[in-house]
Amino acid sequence: MPGIPNAGISNHLALAIISLIFFFPLGIPALIYSTRVDQYLRMGDPETARMNSDKARLFGILGIVIGAALAVVCVIVSAIFAGSWFHHYRWYY
Repeated sequence: MPGIPNAGISNHLALAIISLIFFFPLGIPALIYSTRVDQYLRMGDPETARMNSDKARLFGILGIVIGAALAVVCVIVSAIFAGSWFHHYRWYY
């Protein structure tokens, strides 16, 4: 954006949006902290902007990791139950 000095600070907006898709309870704070970065840069407070950037990155990464781990667990549990169901009812078909 023109007129906003970024001082090399990323807002991690893409990471926050991906985290919102994977695991929204941690994606919401990631998105909030991400949007605050540009506001603090416009106000001329790069230290607070950097702190919000770090928090947005942390919540974004945690949201993606937890969401991916939950997806893997769901697939494994579904496969176990499906295998159990097929094994139990295989003689009736």
